[in-house]
Amino acid sequence: MRNLLRSFRRKKLSLKLHLYFGLLLSLPLIVICITGSLLAFQGEFGRMLYPSHFINQPTEEIVPLDDIIASFDGDRAVNRIFFPDKHRETIAVMYEGENNYYFYNSQSGAFQAKMHNLRGVFKEVMILHRTFFIPNMGYDIVGVITFLFWFLILSSGVWLFWPKKNHFSAKRFRIRKKAFAFTSHKVLGFLFLIPLVTLGITGNYFSYSEPYKAIFRWFGAEPKPVVALSMPSKSIEYDPDNAASLTAVWSWIKEYKKDIPNTYSNAFMMRNVENGRPIFISYEIFERSYGLPKRVRVRMDAITGEILSESNPKTMTPMSKYTSTIAYLHMGKVGGFGLKLLWFISGLIGAWLCISGIRIWWLKRERKS
Repeated sequence: MRNLLRSFRRKKLSLKLHLYFGLLLSLPLIVICITGSLLAFQGEFGRMLYPSHFINQPTEEIVPLDDIIASFDGDRAVNRIFFPDKHRETIAVMYEGENNYYFYNSQSGAFQAKMHNLRGVFKEVMILHRTFFIPNMGYDIVGVITFLFWFLILSSGVWLFWPKKNHFSAKRFRIRKKAFAFTSHKVLGFLFLIPLVTLGITGNYFSYSEPYKAIFRWFGAEPKPVVALSMPSKSIEYDPDNAASLTAVWSWIKEYKKDIPNTYSNAFMMRNVENGRPIFISYEIFERSYGLPKRVRVRMDAITGEILSESNPKTMTPMSKYTSTIAYLHMGKVGGFGLKLLWFISGLIGAWLCISGIRIWWLKRERKS
């Protein structure tokens, strides 16, 4: 009898926590969930919304990539170049002193379009998802809401759904038309518990990375100091008068990639440009893999060609591997299309849980009145 009374009191407390926090946080959670679903397929949606920016226009002339890169060497200094990736076929170039990206056909080198960023509207969707457009405090606000969602709202919902004597029947997972909001709220919330909790835990990393790193340290993943690697065999003698030459930089990149097969270039950026001459260049490439993306990042002196530092999967510390896994898992970059689809559906389910919860509360309020 005492155990039954305790269980009743716990369920009553769980119901209040689930109801009050669910109603209080429902609107911001709907925004977080829907924007997260959109971001899961931002590459595919980007091709649909911005075809001239993302897709090569038909062309009869095929120009070698070396000649296309050389054509960017002109009066305007190049600040950064983004090569084609899984979703964007074009080459995106930003020139020094400008805020627009110029998109060029990666086959012919012809100019196609320009835009103020690489993602278009999805950059604003990303900011909304992470900060609600609130400067400084936005990350913390989203982090607190996300934590309360997976730690309190979802856990209390599972406790309310859990049957007595741990006996699950097929009827418990049946969604009825007459009580669609109520039954779908319970069933979908339970079935998508693990994906939603996973998204919540990994999403909190972007707001509060230090607690995660502290947990990894507790498990023995102490970060090691990053050592700059000296690789004379990959250094290039630069002419000081031609230090900013894009052609020279591209020649160095091709030499560097010879030792790293099965990779594709992501971007390289000319940093700290002074008098039209970059002081150092940052270059990134990714391994072609369906598992955890493997990034190689190199920084080199643009005057001497000396490699200042290099980070790659072989030299990554355990801490870097763990944090990279969390970030890539949240963004759906691990597991291919299947995980992205699961994250997309989970985001929509999370939004529906909030909407159906409001609907249930409103109907009960009408019945009481």
